[in-house]
Amino acid sequence: MNILDRKILINSYPRSGSTTFLNAIRASVAKLIPPYSQIFFHEDSWICKAHIPLVFLGTYPDDVGIYTIVRDPLDAIVSNVYRWSKGYTGNIVNGNMVVSQNQIRTDTDIDETFLDMISHQINQYISYVSLYIDNQDKITAFSYDAVQTRIADCLDLIFPGSNIVDYEAAKHAIDNPINPTMVKTEIHSIIKRYVENSSEFLKAVDLYQIAKTTVAL
Repeated sequence: MNILDRKILINSYPRSGSTTFLNAIRASVAKLIPPYSQIFFHEDSWICKAHIPLVFLGTYPDDVGIYTIVRDPLDAIVSNVYRWSKGYTGNIVNGNMVVSQNQIRTDTDIDETFLDMISHQINQYISYVSLYIDNQDKITAFSYDAVQTRIADCLDLIFPGSNIVDYEAAKHAIDNPINPTMVKTEIHSIIKRYVENSSEFLKAVDLYQIAKTTVAL
């Protein structure tokens, strides 16, 4: 059986490394992917990613593998809110990220919408991790660190027994992410402080501690 006959769905809280993980998986089997697909798409009929908590509640055929990445809530939530504060909407048009000028915040522009966004994202993180924990029997989870530093081991679990996986190509994709690291400004520290001081954040931390004990790597 062609290893691409197995479908892969990666579902995780945003800023958990899912895009880089997807690209590493595709790079590892690039020889099996049509050239036009390598040029124009980073998702195919056999692999895709999502940021939808309810995906974990779905029932899928045996040939569909559901994967998630568990990242420290402070790192993930702060990173996601920080990108939002810089105007990034998450929407892509003609290959470019849509930036909303109305969304941009500065270190002196802390308003109610900003605080609501932080609260909302903490609760979103809680939704992802709690639904993963409740449905872990049908989901394979990797830690964020494992994806970043042990991609070969991750691939061995996704494609067990395969002798055509290109580990070097996968590592290159991990080391050269398509989403560059953003320069951190003062508002990054402000967001971190608000997240840490939120009473809701304690639940996110507790769930993360539980999730960490269930990951495959």
